[in-house]
Amino acid sequence: MKDIKIELNDSGIGAEAPIRAASQDCLRRVNFAERIANVLSETNLSEGRVFAIRGGWGFGKSSLKNLITEKLDAESDGADWLDFNPWQWGDSDAIARALFSQIADRLGSEHSKAALARARALRRYGAALTGSSAPLKKAGNKSGAISAILTNGSVIAIASAISLDIPTVAKVAAFLALLSVSVYLLGSMLSYLGRDRSGDSLDKIREALESRLQELERPLIVFVDDIDRLEPDQIRMLLRQVKANANLPNIIFVLLFQPSIVEQALEPIANGDGRAFLEKIVQISFDLPAVPVATVHNILGMELSKVAGAYATEANGFSHQRWGNAFAGCIQPLVRNLRDSRRLISSIAAHLPMHLADDVLK
Repeated sequence: MKDIKIELNDSGIGAEAPIRAASQDCLRRVNFAERIANVLSETNLSEGRVFAIRGGWGFGKSSLKNLITEKLDAESDGADWLDFNPWQWGDSDAIARALFSQIADRLGSEHSKAALARARALRRYGAALTGSSAPLKKAGNKSGAISAILTNGSVIAIASAISLDIPTVAKVAAFLALLSVSVYLLGSMLSYLGRDRSGDSLDKIREALESRLQELERPLIVFVDDIDRLEPDQIRMLLRQVKANANLPNIIFVLLFQPSIVEQALEPIANGDGRAFLEKIVQISFDLPAVPVATVHNILGMELSKVAGAYATEANGFSHQRWGNAFAGCIQPLVRNLRDSRRLISSIAAHLPMHLADDVLK
């Protein structure tokens, strides 16, 4: 049996990953991406802005974002940018801390004195706004430590009542009590170290940060992708953070999401009107239309030809008429967007070699 090698198109058809470069664009969106990149780059702001790229799953939001960042990188005076994906983080607190941390890292990446000062100012503001070491600091709660000690005392009392070996139980209880007190002390220490010891109010800390950010020669664009993959409470927390920081000088947020999912997540805090709440956060939206089904089917046909066209022979029982009927009547109705197309091509590419012997389908 010959070695069979089936290659997929570089454009990402047959893979879940979005395209990375203009050379892979098969939807003619390069010009659209370049216009958005120009708008973002030319925005030098005393107050920040929040943009949105909106579209359903499989519409190509992440691919468009990659085309935009490619354009930004190609321009010598293009804006700096950061790609933040909240989905890779854990709970809401972790997402909030990661957002500030990554923006601070990007602001300080030049390692100049001014850049490092900006990064420190943002970290200070982030710590004041979100708290630092939150999970361990919660362990510093006095009532929790007292409760743990009382619980360990109860262990000894119960063990005595049922005639267990008291010295052994006492040692275990003493260890648990020591552990509880240690966690309490560690949490208290982190609470002290994590606080802003200057005594400045949050407003004053923010003013210092704004002064540093106004020194930027070009804005920093923060792309926040996959928002619609988060849990509803995480979506609410993330958008609260964006709303609270939407007017920081020279910081531009670009949010990527499916509107219906995000609006529904916001309804509990928006009197049932998530859309109105979202409109208070996002100033400018770019709506990404669905790829026409005819275009999806054309791309699917081309990719199928690349993957399996060499085996469309009489020896394999191939009939153009039968294939045309099957493609139009059975396959096309099930393929509604590019994501469906990619999955189908991936499946065919994975399974086709299992049915080949000497270039003949078995």
